[in-house]
Formats: sequence, structure tokens, C-alpha cells
Amino acid sequence: MLTDWTLREEVLRLTQRWPEILLAFLVGSLMGWTGAYLYPSLYRAETSLSVAYSGDAIYRNPDDFKNWYLEQLDTLTTSDDVLEKTVLALKDIDPQWQELGTAELRQMVRVAWRNTGTWRLVVHANQPEMANQVLEAWSRVVQQTLEDALSHARQARQLEADIRVIAQKRTDVHLRKLVLEQSYQALQDWQNSPTIVHSDIPLGNLERWQLQLLAARIAGLDAAGRSLVESIPPTGAAAPDYLPWVEQILASIETELPSLSAQETYLAEQLATLSGQWSVEFNASRALSGYFYIEPLVNSTQPAEAVRAGSTAALIGGLLGLIAWAFYRLVGMSLGVKR
Repeated sequence: MLTDWTLREEVLRLTQRWPEILLAFLVGSLMGWTGAYLYPSLYRAETSLSVAYSGDAIYRNPDDFKNWYLEQLDTLTTSDDVLEKTVLALKDIDPQWQELGTAELRQMVRVAWRNTGTWRLVVHANQPEMANQVLEAWSRVVQQTLEDALSHARQARQLEADIRVIAQKRTDVHLRKLVLEQSYQALQDWQNSPTIVHSDIPLGNLERWQLQLLAARIAGLDAAGRSLVESIPPTGAAAPDYLPWVEQILASIETELPSLSAQETYLAEQLATLSGQWSVEFNASRALSGYFYIEPLVNSTQPAEAVRAGSTAALIGGLLGLIAWAFYRLVGMSLGVKR
């Protein structure tokens, strides 16, 4: 055995044997390239879809949402139910598919995409007719499924917009109701104060301004509301002179509060109904975005053609040739034979 081996000397030997290295790579490449043509080739058929995403969708991180929706779209194209429908369609087309299952079909199909734009539905099969039949059935099921899911997604998007409108109305009504209830209580407390009822002293400007502010918060924007605010007793009037005016305001509140309660109840019921409808539509949308627009590209279908990965096989063969030559060198070195 060799005991004086050093890396430096071995590197020098290898630089002198570069023709052997090149020959090993070329022989391996030739064998790989030949094997690719001797081995039965696969056939590939494909068609394309146009996938667009509307910029009207506003999110804090729009790219994150878009990419998540693209992943959902990718998952849907090869989901179990899509493949099951494709298998059933194929069995109706040709008896040769009677034994086909979703696991086998999943190995034959894939979706090629990077972002929005052109998505390619690709099928690989052992025979050209098989590839064409799978592509026809699968692409049809995918397009039907996407159309149905996107229709529900757009319904969900519209319902979501309606829910926001109703929720805002309900919030406005609730806030208006709180303002009236608080103002009603404040006016009642002022009205029932003994110092107010039995005082002949003119009402102070600050207290008069506070009453007028309460009236302005309660009054509407219509002519009746403005008239009520403007009918406040004049400056210098005593506190008891304000009591009839305050009674008018309290009566106005008592008239409006039941209407607000009824509106709040109705809006809550409407919100619950819309939320239920949204849940149904969202589930039917398969978690797709209503901002997607998908349609098949015209004349994009490519019939099955043979796929021979000659260049790839040659490269792999060349690398295997180098590995075999290196192994041969190691065996020779272990036996103490100078090569």
C-alpha cells in the first residue's frame, strides 16, 4: 500500500492526466445522451391561462395577500375534487382510464407559474393520445371550478362591502342613541335641580352655553332642529324661563329614541343575515380572491409532443463518468498501484 501519498502530489498528477478526466466526462455524457433516446420518452401537452389580479384591492402588504391567493389558486388546480372530476371525465372519454386513480393522475399534471400573467397547465404521459385526453379533461374541469369559485368570491366581496356599510350605519345609530340618552339624563338633572327651579337670577353665560350645546348635539340638521336650537330664551332670562324650552328638547328625544332602537335592532338582524350569506359564499369561493380575473388564452393549447431530456441526461452521464473515474483512482491508490 502507498504510505507517502500527499494531496499536493495527487493534484499534480491529476493536472497531468486531464485527457483521462475529459475522456471520462465525454464517455459518460455519450452514454447518458444515448440512454435518453433509448429509454421510452414521455409526451407533454399543455395549455395556458391568463391570471390577472386587480390593483383595486388595498391591503397593508398587498404582495403578501396576492402571493397567498396565488398559492391558493395553485392548490385548487390539483385539489382532490378537481382530480376526481377529471378522472370521471376521462373514464367517459376512453375505457383505458377505468383503472386510473387520483394518485396516478396527480403524477401526470402540474401547473407552471411564477406570478400573475400566464399560467401553464402541463400534462406528461407515456402516449401522446393519453396526454391530449388528460389535458382536455383536466383543463376543462379546472376552468369550470375556477369560474364557479371566482363567482362566489365576487359575491363574497360584494357582501363584505355591504357588511361594512351596514356595520357603519349600526355604529352611527348606536352613537346617536348614546348621545341622546346622555343628553336626556343631563337635561333632566338640570331640570330637577332645586336651585334652577326656584331661582330668579339670570342664567349665567357658561350655563346657557352648555344648554345650547346640548340642544345642538340633539337637534338634527333640518329646519325643525335649527329652529329648536334658535328658540332658546334670550340672554339675561332667569333659569325657570328655560324650563319650557328644555321640555321641548326632552320631548324631541323621547320621540327619536324608540326609532333609533328599532333601527339598531333591524341593522343588527340585517348584519347577521349578510354575515351568514358571506360565510356561505366564502366557503364556496375556495378561499380565492374576488379580485382575480382568469380566462383561457386563445390558441394556447399545444398538442402532445415527445420530451427528450438529452442535454440533461448527457450532463448527468458526464458527472457519473467523472465519479466512476475518481472511484477507479481511489481503488488503485488503496491497492498501492501507481496509475
